[in-house]
Amino acid sequence: MNAQKAELIRKIESALDAIRPALLSDGGDCEVVDVSPDGTEVELKFLGACESCPSSMMTLKMGIERHLREVIPTIESVHAVAVTGSEYTIFGDTDSV
Repeated sequence: MNAQKAELIRKIESALDAIRPALLSDGGDCEVVDVSPDGTEVELKFLGACESCPSSMMTLKMGIERHLREVIPTIESVHAVAVTGSEYTIFGDTDSV
């Protein structure tokens, strides 16, 4: 991982720390899985209760993505992914990354 990508992930994690208490209060959490090479797309994995919550996509778009875009203006979109072994699938997509 290059230094620029590592720094962006650090900024994302820091921004997530500001909203993480709300996720934790409902028994969930999230973690950064990957960031696109140009830094405009973030892929997150939901953890705990967030994995099976029917409102997780609303939380992702209206909470997490909105907050990350405000804090880090270069971010354009945030996607939830399901991780299986060394591969992961973006929710709503049929291709593995």
